[in-house]
Amino acid sequence: MKYDGLLLGHLIAFALVLMVAGAFLIVAGLFLSGGEVSGGAVIFIGPIPIVLGGGPLGEVLALAVVVMAIMSLALAFILTRRRTNQRSNEESVS
Repeated sequence: MKYDGLLLGHLIAFALVLMVAGAFLIVAGLFLSGGEVSGGAVIFIGPIPIVLGGGPLGEVLALAVVVMAIMSLALAFILTRRRTNQRSNEESVS
């Protein structure tokens, strides 16, 4: 299955590599900083977001992750809408 010239499998593999790299950086930060690590995450289950934050800067990082999640959802909506409009314009011309 292709999406804009990239194979979906390559995108999934890239996402997995980023997750492993992030986990490695967290563990490395734990050892290098003397045991003090902060983190934040957002998990979407359908339309319901679950926000997690831990450590001294957990709240700030959780807020930053929420902002990034909102921006990525907005970008996905805009790109999907643009693609749908292009398809409808192509069909009306044909």
